[in-house]
Amino acid sequence: MRNLNLSKIRPRVILFGVTGFGNAALRALVGTESIEFAALICNKRPSKPFPYYVCDCIHDEARALGVPFFEGLILKDRKSVEIIRELKPDLIVVSSYFQMITQEILDLPRLGTINFHPSLLPAYRGATPTVWTILNGEKRTGMTAHFIENEEYDQGRIITQKEIEICPEETDGSLRMRLSMMLDELVPEAINLVMSNRREDFAMQDEHLATFQEKRTTDDGLIDLSRSVEEIRNRLRAMTPYPGAFIETSRELVKVSGLNLLPPTDVPDDDSKFIYVKNALYLMQFERA
Repeated sequence: MRNLNLSKIRPRVILFGVTGFGNAALRALVGTESIEFAALICNKRPSKPFPYYVCDCIHDEARALGVPFFEGLILKDRKSVEIIRELKPDLIVVSSYFQMITQEILDLPRLGTINFHPSLLPAYRGATPTVWTILNGEKRTGMTAHFIENEEYDQGRIITQKEIEICPEETDGSLRMRLSMMLDELVPEAINLVMSNRREDFAMQDEHLATFQEKRTTDDGLIDLSRSVEEIRNRLRAMTPYPGAFIETSRELVKVSGLNLLPPTDVPDDDSKFIYVKNALYLMQFERA
């Protein structure tokens, strides 16, 4: 890569983010001395707490850190575009955002728009990659910093990536939290790379290796009891703590949070704590959530 030696220029940066990964990017940007952090663009304040791990609402954290924020903008509206234009961003940073960023907005910053995506792109493009990496039994994942160059999901040149191992008992909540912690170092690293190199110096994603997963829904939490124990465990982990995994009994749909394997004895009566399902090899003891 060609070093442009722009370290003395402090670009104005705005962040598009929501509670969770957005908080980690917010803190990282506040601590990045090489930039001028101008504002946060976020969704309307949610009515419920963040469901994946303990995390302050991004609105509260921005206010505590003294970062101006604009909530509930509809990015396709002319008024929203003008608000962002008036902020005069040199660089837009995205870390978990619920709206497609329009091409008109992408074209505003001279240094471009960069996104921090919780997978090793080009694998697992889409809105909930952590769910699918666990569900598919992957052993490694990571965080990718890449340019957003058009209105397509998670495409664009890769700036940098960091890998981590997925622990055997990892849940979606714990994996999200560990990935968010990577942003403390990854955000300033990616910004410095963008400031010091031309966009064309960064590698394009290999489309032959690209995969895309739809956003996880509550229906994905239903456990197919005919699947292998490993697949059942992966679904439990992938749906924990939110939206939860479920099994269907003859009487009801039951939310479950854990699985123990017991010798294939007679099936005990279900009780207030456990539900039992027998297959050819095991007595599966599901813990009620």
